[in-house]
Amino acid sequence: MNSSISSDDPVARRIVAAARAHFLQHGFRTVTMDDLATEMGMSKKTLYVHFKGKRELLQAVMETKLAQFQGDMAAIHSEEPALFADTLHQLLNCALGHAREVTPTFVRDLLREAPDLLELMKVRRRAVVAHTFGRLLRVGQEANAVRKDISVEALVMILLGTTEVVATPENVAARGVSPSVIINEVLSVFLQGVLTEKGRMHI
Repeated sequence: MNSSISSDDPVARRIVAAARAHFLQHGFRTVTMDDLATEMGMSKKTLYVHFKGKRELLQAVMETKLAQFQGDMAAIHSEEPALFADTLHQLLNCALGHAREVTPTFVRDLLREAPDLLELMKVRRRAVVAHTFGRLLRVGQEANAVRKDISVEALVMILLGTTEVVATPENVAARGVSPSVIINEVLSVFLQGVLTEKGRMHI
């Protein structure tokens, strides 16, 4: 997935920001480029100068969203075992904050209209979660807050596997709830299983 946004193109960034707010909250299936141009108070010609169509704009929105998620998660990091609980809280809040931006309508539209982009999103999200939570779980084991009888690699696989089975786009659409609700459920159960008594005391 390649970004269509140039860092020195403020108009393109403005278009993507407005489309992101609309798409993620209300979906994109029924909205047209004409609708977006009207909503943004710009000419349709200006919109098409920067993006050839809604598909390209959607791709740019998703790339921006994923890049921000990756950057925000990567910025939360500590190698200090004593800071494990604080870092975990920050990571959980960051992950849930990003998930809250996405509505069931947007997920349903991706399933119907752009399953390939949905799959790419899942691959990127998986890599970010594996890296950030894997790093943190190692710190947690050093702090005796995370079980040591299961390897970090196995714990990450369990987290990813559970998330991908429970928090599927189909389940999000069927339940009609924000992905953040399902992800919060998965993380709560996961943490209860992997944290030691000491770890639970600080969460």
